Amino acid sequence: MTSLSTQLKKLKRAPTRALAIERDYSSLLFNKKEAGSYDKDDFYKIGLAGLAGMKKLDDNFDTYLPELFEKKLIKFNRAIISKEENAEWDKKIEKMLLLLSPYFHHQCCREVLEWFIHKFQIHSYNAEALFLTFLPFHSINSFGRLLHILKFNSPDMNWLEEYQKDAAPIPLNILCRFCQSGRDYWLITCLNKFVVNFVEILEEKHINNMQHYFTFLASLYGNLIENRGSTIDDQLISRLIPFIGISLKFVFFVKKFFWKILLKIRA
Repeated sequence: MTSLSTQLKKLKRAPTRALAIERDYSSLLFNKKEAGSYDKDDFYKIGLAGLAGMKKLDDNFDTYLPELFEKKLIKFNRAIISKEENAEWDKKIEKMLLLLSPYFHHQCCREVLEWFIHKFQIHSYNAEALFLTFLPFHSINSFGRLLHILKFNSPDMNWLEEYQKDAAPIPLNILCRFCQSGRDYWLITCLNKFVVNFVEILEEKHINNMQHYFTFLASLYGNLIENRGSTIDDQLISRLIPFIGISLKFVFFVKKFFWKILLKIRA
């Protein structure tokens, strides 16, 4: 079978959301009209500008996953590669998202994400990973804009619809409320699994860069425990233990937050 025939066959089997890529003007930086005025080369240049900016924040940033910025990707289309190939791209992309995570408030980080949104459709293929990765920035407008373009496939994420529609940041009290109302503390379980995952994936120096994530969870969980007061139950404590356990491995967390959370649990 020729290469063209193979690609056409894959396109026939591709999901509708993937085939609609050319009509998808989702953007973190631009409105729909502005995004429609840029071509593939423009988005690649935006990505390279973001990469150059990230290198100013981290001298080695351009050496981590350079294959995500190769010029040949301008013509790349995830809709015509296999499920296995997409899984490999997911691993690379989601690791890069973790490396970008501490820098979301920087424009250069959002420029890199713009390239990934256009080229890898991360707002669709990696929507949940994007949400969890940048959730520590839940209260800023840029997170609201990111939330607006995410395309979730799970009913567990339906509680976000109001904020997605308005491109609005999520207040901490809303996160606390959902942590309490979600089935079996679903969001807490997801967040803890996410932490366990990035601790396994990242090198120690990059884990230390994730202090913002531990700070965010300590604040979220601390508020959750305080709000529950005397009604805190064993199930909630059991959901928090994995986070506390893995956090004890890191001196910066123990010094800043561990005892505060422990005292709230014991109160």
